[in-house]
Amino acid sequence: MNKKSFNKHKISFLSATFFLSAFFAADFSKAQELENPLPTPPSTPGFAGTLSFDAYEYDEHQRAVSKITEAAADCLDNTQEHHKKFLRRWGISPYYGDRSMFGIMKVDEKRAYLQSLGLPAELLEQLEPTSCVGLAYKCLAEGFRSVGHHATWQKIFDYTQANHSDGTALQNALQMLGWKLYYWNPNTRMNEAWDESEKTDDPTNVKRFWGYHTYRYTTVTSANHRYLYNTVDDWETFVNTRRAPKVLRRADFFVGTAHGGYHVFPGSRGEVIEGHSTRDIRDPLTIENSPFAPTARGGGPNGPYRSGLLALPPDRR
Repeated sequence: MNKKSFNKHKISFLSATFFLSAFFAADFSKAQELENPLPTPPSTPGFAGTLSFDAYEYDEHQRAVSKITEAAADCLDNTQEHHKKFLRRWGISPYYGDRSMFGIMKVDEKRAYLQSLGLPAELLEQLEPTSCVGLAYKCLAEGFRSVGHHATWQKIFDYTQANHSDGTALQNALQMLGWKLYYWNPNTRMNEAWDESEKTDDPTNVKRFWGYHTYRYTTVTSANHRYLYNTVDDWETFVNTRRAPKVLRRADFFVGTAHGGYHVFPGSRGEVIEGHSTRDIRDPLTIENSPFAPTARGGGPNGPYRSGLLALPPDRR
């Protein structure tokens, strides 16, 4: 083959290669457009700050965890009972949402508001703010302090606060002490529909409510079993069921999260107990309890929460 003929074939080959590359690139680009991918979370480095427990702290927690969770469960029971009694006596809850209309008022405004309801202004001294994560904090703190583990609790609290009170950071800390993380999702066949629904309701995710259900389920069931920054221990027990499995009914206390830590819900023995940060002070459901039955009528967590994580303590029985 002479040089002229070789160059001619070379040009033809390169032209064909370019054409095919352009064709497949265009086809792939078109496929991407048609696919209309479901939401995936933004890339972020991980939890803020560092946390670790030495062997002594870990062993002490393992020895005391039953007493810790019993005290935390008592805290939930006492909170519910106090809420009901106070509500019957005064017509308002002793707990107000920290982001509610009443919660953002100044002290003088709160006193005036109570008086507008025909209540004594001094009643304000008996009221305290609450929220979903606030209730979890409150009762976990009582649990840890009941056995003298003040320093351990402070480390957990500081770490969660450093992550903007993200419930998955709280669960991450508990996992370091031997708690197990379970993925929950009552119906994985609905993942894509839920994602689309949340995109429609909040197109820009300005409220950070999206659950990324399809994406999370994919990462949870992958080789690394990751949910956000946590490694999941169990991705089967609480999947495709609305009923509380035996392991949850046996747990004196647990900490649940939904939608990447957007919502936090503590609970006890299969019951979800929630504090609500935006409820009106006269709302009888500022503190609310329901059986763990996500997306089911009358079940908890309450609201359009469709998947997340549960942190359960070691079962010592």
